[in-house]
Amino acid sequence: GLTPSAKALYVAGTAQARPQTVVLCVVPTDADLEETCADVSFFLAALEGLPQTALEHAVLPFPSHEVDPYRGLLPHIGVTSARARALHAIARGTARIVIASAAALLPRVTAPERLQAAALELKPGHDIAPTDLAELLVDAGFTREDPADEQGEFAVRGGIVDIFPAGE
Repeated sequence: GLTPSAKALYVAGTAQARPQTVVLCVVPTDADLEETCADVSFFLAALEGLPQTALEHAVLPFPSHEVDPYRGLLPHIGVTSARARALHAIARGTARIVIASAAALLPRVTAPERLQAAALELKPGHDIAPTDLAELLVDAGFTREDPADEQGEFAVRGGIVDIFPAGE
């Protein structure tokens, strides 16, 4: 009987009371994800004084694939990216709140160990050969295009790799 805002406040309060755990909030449909994420982020920021950049890593959506698995269609790269981001954050222990639609919880997911082994964190000073990076990106579901102008694409030109992140 609570309003959506009251539910979001409860979820944010639960996360504040249990800072070392991941709070899972299940919403009825994918249409409810965006509003719930925004509401929970608002209340978590108000309760803990978190900046926007920290909220983007603390409150994560976990959408459903949004496609019928029996039709042979692949989900949109943005959906798979959001799912992978949430699962990776849970496996690393950096997620605070994951908001999932009920349909998103139905399919099986990759084991945390396998997900961690497939992850690569790029940062300044970390050298990796462009060909090795290209292989990892293809394994992760990216497509090689020239130029890379859509989500989930990358291009290699000599020693330069252009990546259009799936979640950006």
